[in-house]
Amino acid sequence: MTQPRLENHHKQSDLSLNLNNKEVNNLINAFREKIYHSKPVTDEIFHNLSPKAIDQTSYYGDCFFLSSLASLANSQEGRQIIKNMISQNSDGSYTVTFPGDTQKPINVTKADLTNYAPNNQALWANIIETAFLKYDDVHSTKDKKGDIGNFAKNTHNFQAIHLLTNEDVATSQFGVVDLGSGELTFGGLAKETVRSEIIKALAQNKVITAGAGPRFQKYLGGHIDGPIVSDHVYSIIAFDPKTDMITIRNPWGENNYNHLGGIGTTVDGITNIGGGELKMSLAVFYNDFSDINYAGSNPYSHALHSFVAQSLRAIDSSGQALSTVFESPTKNHTKIVGKAINDDLYTVSNLLNSTTQVISYTGYLAIDKGVSIVEELDKSLKSIW
Repeated sequence: MTQPRLENHHKQSDLSLNLNNKEVNNLINAFREKIYHSKPVTDEIFHNLSPKAIDQTSYYGDCFFLSSLASLANSQEGRQIIKNMISQNSDGSYTVTFPGDTQKPINVTKADLTNYAPNNQALWANIIETAFLKYDDVHSTKDKKGDIGNFAKNTHNFQAIHLLTNEDVATSQFGVVDLGSGELTFGGLAKETVRSEIIKALAQNKVITAGAGPRFQKYLGGHIDGPIVSDHVYSIIAFDPKTDMITIRNPWGENNYNHLGGIGTTVDGITNIGGGELKMSLAVFYNDFSDINYAGSNPYSHALHSFVAQSLRAIDSSGQALSTVFESPTKNHTKIVGKAINDDLYTVSNLLNSTTQVISYTGYLAIDKGVSIVEELDKSLKSIW
């Protein structure tokens, strides 16, 4: 039996294959809008894609989020992450998908932008901040409930960084007691350790922020009573290893208040250089701030590696002191032994800090994700060793 012949009724001349790039893009965008009800975000939305766009002068107490967002906008990689977060819908609204929770995209309408009324200096920042407030179930300012509640999904800096990056976040705490980071601690990390962590985070273009605890914390061995705003979070913008000078940025977008003075003034070693940015030495930074939070470092390995390093430091410092005592009997032994004791006391403080970080992070994950402490510790140890 003869099979029916299938004929192509389209002539080759009917199919236009000479489309230019603009026409191809228009076809793709039309298909995307029809199928997915969304379209590419226009470049105008990403005008001023930099930390300078962040301006926390609205009603919300979300400095921990906006400082993290500003730090994300401080690198080319971070700016691309920001662009990837936002898609524009055919009805004029936007969809924001946070890397740390892709299963819950947030729709932001023009009405949302009006009701929540964020005051950043760029549309992209207002869209993302509004999406975060909706994600955290924060009501608009019209409802007079604009602050971040204690039981919101994100209330701390490390949670905001994870939401924006989907990376592990490590916390380094400086003082004997730190209440600003929301983590349990009974010890502080050495200034040189903090220095190396800042250098590494900035070199890898990671989100990194600095927190200042409550002002009364100075009486507990923490944040001193200086011109830095207490109970507030700043972005770390730059660090010069040659001069040990660090640049941070206030998410308020300015620092022209009584404690610090106008642009160009220096108070207690902190210089107001404008645009919300401050410049200071690492020593001043270490004394005035309580902690740093940065992406890309596993909190378990961070604490455990610190524990090992400080243990070796204790052995080494004690050994050197004893060696000096026995080899140089005519020297001032009291001074040598006293230094060894001080070194060991500080080491104990570091060890306590590292240990409590492990316990704190493990407990948080166990409660939040429903996994056991033993399983998480086992997992982290396997990834390290």
